[in-house]
Amino acid sequence: MQIQKNRVFGKNWTESFNGGFTSYCLYSHQNITATVTFLDGKQYNFQAVATPQCQQAAPITAPTVGFVELPGSPGTDGAALVPADGGSVLVDNSVPGPVNLVD
Repeated sequence: MQIQKNRVFGKNWTESFNGGFTSYCLYSHQNITATVTFLDGKQYNFQAVATPQCQQAAPITAPTVGFVELPGSPGTDGAALVPADGGSVLVDNSVPGPVNLVD
């Protein structure tokens, strides 16, 4: 089995602020993906996402990074990729603007 990522998971995230609804949202402005390939050639694809992606009243300072399955090889629907350490990270910059996630 081989796991490949297309970029550094902790870089190139943005936390935005919507003053009208007083909500903060954290998202990657580049699709950050991981591909798991098994010896039989089956590929499972996942996109990194922050939880919560949005919240009310205060900036997101300690999200969890997890993965959402993307289309892969036939017969791979329903797979999950879970960080071994739980995925807890900290946001290292002020809102709004580009931020990095720190393990």
